[in-house]
Amino acid sequence: SKQRRLEAEERERMKIENEQAEQERITVLKQELQNTGIPLIVDVFGITTNSAGGVEPILQLQSISRKTIKYVTFEAVPFNAVGDPAKERDGNDRIEGRLVGPIEPGDQSIYSFDRPIYYSNVISCTELRKLTVEFMDGSKYVMALDLERARINTEDYKVSGDCKYRPQR
Repeated sequence: SKQRRLEAEERERMKIENEQAEQERITVLKQELQNTGIPLIVDVFGITTNSAGGVEPILQLQSISRKTIKYVTFEAVPFNAVGDPAKERDGNDRIEGRLVGPIEPGDQSIYSFDRPIYYSNVISCTELRKLTVEFMDGSKYVMALDLERARINTEDYKVSGDCKYRPQR
């Protein structure tokens, strides 16, 4: 029983140390991103699809800017299970939306849509391709190539090239 208690205490100590190390990693990453001018971190980007194929995006954003964000416009590309764009009936292959702030420096915001903004029943993966951040002072920052760097974990969302077809082994 004493051995079990010691093992449990050691597991708890390791868990706390791992959580502290992860928090430090995130703090360092945020500072590095902020130093390069990247204004926000995308904590989550995903979609829900209703029974009619209506797609409703969900975004969780965290401002690391020193300026207040007015709007965030996003562009995403949905893919089917074989890695081809999942187009709507009219041929559209982009999911686009505009989020209204304000998002104050350091704030975290969650956005979801109460109605579908895209229709497709075959989406299996969605890549976030571009964010345009517009600030209250009228300036803008476009995030495209830096989207991969602006995520805390690679599981948080997909970026260009992540939705390629990969055969099962």
